[in-house]
Amino acid sequence: METTKKTRLQAFEEAQKTGQIEITEPTARAMAELMKMDEAFWNIVDVFQSPYSNNPKYQDEISDQYSKLYLPLYHEILNGWVDYIENAGGLSELDFKGL
Repeated sequence: METTKKTRLQAFEEAQKTGQIEITEPTARAMAELMKMDEAFWNIVDVFQSPYSNNPKYQDEISDQYSKLYLPLYHEILNGWVDYIENAGGLSELDFKGL
């Protein structure tokens, strides 16, 4: 039996479409876009690291350097998303079944 590994985004989108996760469409879109953004960032870091495949120390330095720039922004965006949910009706109106 062959198994395929899904990305977080693919699993989330599939669960949302099937109703395994019941949330509003704007919330689902926001979550999907945040996951895409995060995946894209780490893909970019992989590209920057690729010329240094024989130098793990330098790859780590690249990852650290860009993480210090990206992660504060990502966390601010997540906090903004939480504020959006709270101001758009509150989490009590969202039904996260199946998680």
